[in-house]
Amino acid sequence: MKIHKSPLFVAVAIFSVLLGGCIPSLRPVYTEGDLVFEKALLGAWQPSDGSSRWEFAPGVGKSYRFTFTDKDGVSSEFEAHLARFDDLTYLDLQPTEKGITGNAFYKAYTLRLHTFLRVDQLDDSHLQLSSLDGSWLSKQLAEHPQLLPHEKVGEG
Repeated sequence: MKIHKSPLFVAVAIFSVLLGGCIPSLRPVYTEGDLVFEKALLGAWQPSDGSSRWEFAPGVGKSYRFTFTDKDGVSSEFEAHLARFDDLTYLDLQPTEKGITGNAFYKAYTLRLHTFLRVDQLDDSHLQLSSLDGSWLSKQLAEHPQLLPHEKVGEG
């Protein structure tokens, strides 16, 4: 998904595809030392189809306050972090409140799960995110369970 700072609406973004490919986690997969703060992420971002608005503001330390507003104008707030591993950067989103209030995007987070997206591009006018390959991760954890502390909940 590629989204642009308002008012640059160039690329086509399909938000439902992104949400469908997200991998939730009970815990973050990074340490404090992996966190980075990129000023380029700050501000309002919008897919070219106008289906949502993503706004990042400074949070505490190296965190961001992330507000997601859907096409109906309903907003929900998340805590966000950028974590860098070698030359890869990931965006971690976690809802700030438990429960099922807010918009449809927020309701997908009935638990305060972390959701990770790979940051493919981040500069002053472009933010491009990719969902992670869940089947690859499942295979890696099955073959190397010590690789990352994890729990399997139900079928997922």
